[in-house]
Amino acid sequence: MLPGAQEFNKTSYVVLNPSYFLFEAWKTFAEHSHLKVWNALINDGMDLLGAMHFGKTRLPLDWVAFNADGSVAPAVGYSNRFN
Repeated sequence: MLPGAQEFNKTSYVVLNPSYFLFEAWKTFAEHSHLKVWNALINDGMDLLGAMHFGKTRLPLDWVAFNADGSVAPAVGYSNRFN
C-alpha cells in the first residue's frame, strides 16, 4: 500500500512509510473477508518491516525505498529519520 496516489511509485522502486502499515486494521479486514490478500499483506508487511532497519539505532526510517529487486534503502529526497 502506497502513502498516496502520486509521487511514490518511481521507475524502479516505490517509496513506503512504515508508519502507514496498519496491521491491526488489516487483521480485522482479514477476519471479515474471504480475500486472502489481507493475510498476504500482513505477512509481507512484517517481512518488509524486519528488513527496514538502518543506522546505529537499527530502526526503520520514515521513508524507505522498496526496490524492484526486493531490497530496501533509505528513500532519496525524503526525511532520513525515525519518528
